[in-house]
Amino acid sequence: MNTLTLPVSIEPQSIISLLKKQDEKANYYLERLVYYPYYFFKYKIKAKGLLKIDGYLGCTIDSISARGAIIDHSPSFIKEDLQNKACIPYSLTLLDAKNEAEDFLNHSASLKLKFFSIPKMVLDQQELFFRPYWIISDKKKRAHYPPIMIDAVSGKYHPLNM
Repeated sequence: MNTLTLPVSIEPQSIISLLKKQDEKANYYLERLVYYPYYFFKYKIKAKGLLKIDGYLGCTIDSISARGAIIDHSPSFIKEDLQNKACIPYSLTLLDAKNEAEDFLNHSASLKLKFFSIPKMVLDQQELFFRPYWIISDKKKRAHYPPIMIDAVSGKYHPLNM
């Protein structure tokens, strides 16, 4: 099953080494790679603000929580067979995600982008894709060294409450 994903660009060893340099007692290992589902929407947009806007606006919608995020460029997707890989299940449908994206972009346009009127948007692209995350854990399972989820594309990391 070929699925759209983003290529892994951050290897876990570099993060583990960085954590070790910051805290010599850190003893993390790679537990697994997981793929988190998102929807991507790209719209052709026309709007009036302080300047006339005529271009593209994109966002991602988390396919589990339905939270949106504006993105500044289109992702470079690759097709990969994820059939035997750990993909987090999702329940948000494409139609529901599209509605969330349009609500999110209209809200963002009026508040953050300071458009004077609701922008005219025409859907240009929509995709379901999976973003890779490394899960690393402490070898001794110590409470003050929680498991960490590392974005395998950006390198940003978050402690996990488990």
